Parts: sequence; C-alpha cells; structure tokens
Amino acid sequence: MTEKLSYHANLNGVSFRLFELEQLLKFQDKGYSESRIRNEVLENNAFQNDALSLVDRMLPVMIERMKAFDFELRSIFLQGTINTKRILNLYAIMKTDLLFYEFMNEVIRKKFDNDNLYLELKDVNVFFTEKSEQSEIVLNWSEATKEKLSERYRHVLVESGILKSHKDRILIPQIIDEEIRDYFITNGYKEYIYAMGDEGEL
Repeated sequence: MTEKLSYHANLNGVSFRLFELEQLLKFQDKGYSESRIRNEVLENNAFQNDALSLVDRMLPVMIERMKAFDFELRSIFLQGTINTKRILNLYAIMKTDLLFYEFMNEVIRKKFDNDNLYLELKDVNVFFTEKSEQSEIVLNWSEATKEKLSERYRHVLVESGILKSHKDRILIPQIIDEEIRDYFITNGYKEYIYAMGDEGEL
C-alpha cells in the first residue's frame, strides 16, 4: 500500500513517462549509484530531451518511481512485453502518488467492481471535490491545477491501456501476467491488481 505520502500534483509536470522509467531501471540494473544515474540523465541526456529545465524537474519524481522496484520487479519489467511495462509503470505511479492511488481505488476499482466500464468526466470532478472537502492541501489548489490533474489522470489511464481513449472513455480491465500477479500477491500488493481491473483468482 502507498504509505507515508502526502497529496501532491506531480502528475501535472511528470505524466506517464514510460521511456524515462525504463532508462533509469536499465542504469539501476547495471549497478549504477543514484548519483551516477542522475549524472547520466542530466549530463549525458539519457532522457533524450533537450528541455533541461523540464528534465531537472522531472528527475526527482522519476527517481522515486524507480525506487518502487526491487530486483525481482525490475527484472520482470526489463524482460517484459510493452504491456507488462505499461502495467508496472502504472504501479510505480500509484506507489509514489497517494492521490492518484486513491483515485484508482475509489473511482476506477469501484467502476470495475460494478461492471460500469465508462469513465465520465464528472466521475473525476466528483473525486476532486470530495478530496477538497477532506484535505486542506487539495482545497488550496487552484481550479486550474485540479483541471489539469484531471486531464493528466485520464492521460495516464489511456497510456496504461485502462482507458480506451480520451474520446471513447471505455474502461478496459487488465489481464495481468501470472508472473506479475504472483509478485503482487506474494508481497501483499493485491490492491494494485484490483485497481487495474484484474478478474483472476486472488
């Protein structure tokens, strides 16, 4: 479960970023230290992005996502299919972003449980309204920040394969590979499986 995190709006600046996560995990797999990984990104342009100010803002968030992977899960990611990588990238975002984790469990998982496979814009808006009532942090965000986060949440769902498209807001339950399912079950992370709509026996 996502623990010891406070709400933040990092997804407004750092969205799905699958390519960038893969680069970090490759460096980590080579045994690079965190400082060397930072150097590879900032000095050698490992993210292949010339907007250095964006890379500088992105890197701390991506480092935290990288840390969500232990040796076993990193190996599954690096040897996996593109679908496996998308699923595990989604996990890393959920693991490091408490508000998005709650969105997945309180909105998306509930829809899967109720066989309601359509995400309406109002579903996301209601979620942010409720969180504004529960959290002073979210309450103090501007409406523009919340609207952008809503867009980013939907973008992450599209990129991960859970949402068909921004236009056709059909939710697609994920079929999780057995190796990934076994990892999550063994490590007590069943809630991530449920939030992705996996319908297998747990």
